[in-house]
Amino acid sequence: MVALVQSPFGRAMPRVGLLRYRSVDGRLITFPVEIRDGADGSLVVAVGSSSQKNWWKHFRAAAPVEVFHRRTWTTMRGTLEDRVSEDTRYVRLTV
Repeated sequence: MVALVQSPFGRAMPRVGLLRYRSVDGRLITFPVEIRDGADGSLVVAVGSSSQKNWWKHFRAAAPVEVFHRRTWTTMRGTLEDRVSEDTRYVRLTV
């Protein structure tokens, strides 16, 4: 999926991007996410079924993350938001 998002076919999926960060144990983690524009110029990733996922916990404290969005890699900072909607958590990405 990572290669598909970065390929020319990725243009057909404008909301799909990639997050890449280094885990606490030093591994480089990269995976696809749905990215939405935030009202303040930031980006937001909704983590659906968050009780079944762990990656969002990395951002409980603000942490650096590289974001592939609109065909470009950008270094940003990811922060877990306080709001929770049913089993959905939100990670805000800012420059």
